[in-house]
Amino acid sequence: MYYRKKIWSLSIFLIIVFLFTACSKFIPQKKEGEDIKNPIDISEELKEDQKENKEQKKDLTREEAIAIENEFFYRVLNLDTMPGTNEVVDFNSKEELLNYVMEVAGKDLATLFVDNIYEEQAGKLYLIPKGAPPRFLVGSPYEFNKIDEDSYVIIQDEENEMYGPYRLTIEFKYIDGKWKMTDRIFEERIIEGNNEEIIDSKTAKTIISDIANKLIYALSVKDADSIAKYVHPKKGVRFTPYTNVSLEDDLVFSKEEMKTFFENKNIYKWGYYDGSGEEINLTPSEYYDIFVYSKDFINAPEIGYNEVLSMGNMLENQFDVYDNPIIVEYYFSGFNPEYEGLDWQSLRLVFEQYEGNWNLVGIIHNQWTI
Repeated sequence: MYYRKKIWSLSIFLIIVFLFTACSKFIPQKKEGEDIKNPIDISEELKEDQKENKEQKKDLTREEAIAIENEFFYRVLNLDTMPGTNEVVDFNSKEELLNYVMEVAGKDLATLFVDNIYEEQAGKLYLIPKGAPPRFLVGSPYEFNKIDEDSYVIIQDEENEMYGPYRLTIEFKYIDGKWKMTDRIFEERIIEGNNEEIIDSKTAKTIISDIANKLIYALSVKDADSIAKYVHPKKGVRFTPYTNVSLEDDLVFSKEEMKTFFENKNIYKWGYYDGSGEEINLTPSEYYDIFVYSKDFINAPEIGYNEVLSMGNMLENQFDVYDNPIIVEYYFSGFNPEYEGLDWQSLRLVFEQYEGNWNLVGIIHNQWTI
């Protein structure tokens, strides 16, 4: 009986050893220098992989790109302001507004717009009335191109009365885990057939420098009678606040009207402010201070004769609008080094020939625009 129990116990022991040995072949064996991962760890890794796949950036769609552009302008231009003062209601500093705009735009682009449309005074933020830049036009043809995995562009060729033919290029990049607008490039489009021969710079200077010197002096001292002497007897003089000459919006003053220009207390609509698009409603003297002799142009360091010394975002169309003109430009490249040239300004005097004499037909103010 004793031997039977012993044999039985030994048999059970051998069976257990056999089963353990057989099963051990299917258990991952740890190699030297290798850690065997717990099934729980493997499960966590799988979850992380799935999460990463979900968060992986998606291609930018046309609809999303247009929505970003719309949201950008909504955040930059559609802020609530106090009537009469243009004080911004919801933001007290550029930094606060910049953080808000940077949710849909790159830092450089956001800073460029915020710095040029708003100003801080005594702990408050104010809107600077300016004309609005060209925007993407829904319904008009456009290109939507993928540059690389992190960037796209919208390209739209358009034309209107204010800017003439132009091309708008809008850049989008993937930043901080989302798509943002990072650049807007406005370019003039050259239309074939508009390339009339222009009087060369040297000849233009010889013809007009004496007249221009007398006229810029008269402007600097507000000598209305002397200014009026040079105004075109038939066409008068057209005032253009921002580079692009508009035959519909720019005001024209006759030779006689110029004699009382600085005495005139009437308020006129001169066009639209860059940035805000609000109407420019000013008296002639007020307009003169902002859009004619805004700087001491008689002492400008650079003077160009039928040369374009300054170039902003608006269309340069003066040589197309005026009849074989001579245009004298008085140019300051900038005033505050911190702005790196973005505060440049210039004044252009436009002359046309009439009955053997060169007469003033246009005064164009030019500065950096959005």
